[in-house]
Amino acid sequence: MLIFRVDSMCAGDNIWDLHRAGLNVEHIMRLVGWESLDMVLRYTRSVKFEESLRLYKEVKH
Repeated sequence: MLIFRVDSMCAGDNIWDLHRAGLNVEHIMRLVGWESLDMVLRYTRSVKFEESLRLYKEVKH
């Protein structure tokens, strides 16, 4: 069962939003129906340092 349909025009934004919301890459992969992590990593690779630091601070507290 697919939860999300990923269109090429908005795939990056959709995947990035899921990742920013805290879903790990394996969950994202399954929700969009991909069979490997390669595509998820392709769309989440552009994580900025500031975003990583923000998430780190949330986990640390």
